[in-house]
Amino acid sequence: TQLSAITVFIAQGVDNTTKGPFTSIPPNICLLPNLQTVDFSNNQIVTVDPTAALTTCFSNVNTLDLSDNYISQFPSYLIYNIPNLQNLYFQNNQLLEVPSYAFYNVSSLNIIDFSYNNLTTFDLWALD
Repeated sequence: TQLSAITVFIAQGVDNTTKGPFTSIPPNICLLPNLQTVDFSNNQIVTVDPTAALTTCFSNVNTLDLSDNYISQFPSYLIYNIPNLQNLYFQNNQLLEVPSYAFYNVSSLNIIDFSYNNLTTFDLWALD
């Protein structure tokens, strides 16, 4: 089908003053089984639902951009299920900590950007 040909999904808001309409990542994104890049930056996402189908449908994703949202809890369960993740952009959210087990199953990361958060806890050994 044509949906399986889509490898890039971008749903950016305009900028920090004109946020996009998304308050969560819609589960129907799983209808795009071959996504490699997912970009929901500059939206109004507060949390990433741990019970959502997202945990099983991002297996081909290598770039995930959730920057410039309002996320305060790092979605470890989602990252754990993206074994091919290479680039993670999570800057300018409201993170306080990144759990030590956050990157347990992810060995191909090249870029992690947590700038402009309120991080007080981040164990670098979790990247080992």
